Amino acid sequence: PAPRTEFQDNVVHYNWHWFRRWGTGESGNNATHFLDLARWALDVVYPERTVSAGGRLFYEGDDWEWYDSQNMSFEFPNRKFITWEGHSERDIKSTEYMGYWTGCMVHGLEGAMFLNPTDGATLFDKDGKVVKQWDWQEDLSEQKVDGSDTQNPSRHLLLQHMDNFITCVREHNVNTNAPAAVGHASTLMTELANMAQITGETIRTDPRTGRLAKGSAGANLWAREYEKGWEMA
Repeated sequence: PAPRTEFQDNVVHYNWHWFRRWGTGESGNNATHFLDLARWALDVVYPERTVSAGGRLFYEGDDWEWYDSQNMSFEFPNRKFITWEGHSERDIKSTEYMGYWTGCMVHGLEGAMFLNPTDGATLFDKDGKVVKQWDWQEDLSEQKVDGSDTQNPSRHLLLQHMDNFITCVREHNVNTNAPAAVGHASTLMTELANMAQITGETIRTDPRTGRLAKGSAGANLWAREYEKGWEMA
């Protein structure tokens, strides 16, 4: 394919996350949302092992620094694991899954559930038969919240989260609906996957703390050099 020249001189407001100095690529851009759903569904927090495969496999000749194709897997205690696969910018039908461009499928012993990007869900039995479906677009079609577009449930939920966050800031209340610790656990997974991809090694972490296990690869990527006075633990 021809190189994408638009990224060469357009960083703000979206394309910054394709550059390593500022962003995390599609891993931290898209995967975070669905890894968060998967963690919630499996009731897991930090993985024990993280591996990743992929690279710049589709586009060549532009100035992207992160990967356009990536497959990351995480192993958790009690025989649970999560896998995420991304194909950035491949605008072709073969990348769709169950009719959507992205989503989260949870597999269990007795069935599975697909969580789609429009806040709907489909429950399957172990034979693949649809047991039940939820469609939040239909549920919200008669509602209007602060002028929001009710055909976009994610936007509706975003308004609620922003309202809650701003209220907590004004009230000096740390009990947000979306706790920072929960966001950290999901975001950390994408960072661990990028560390695994960069090093070509398995990243091992303590599932109790989420920090690198002794002797694990990636120690040199765990932190960056900070301006004096702005250091982080």
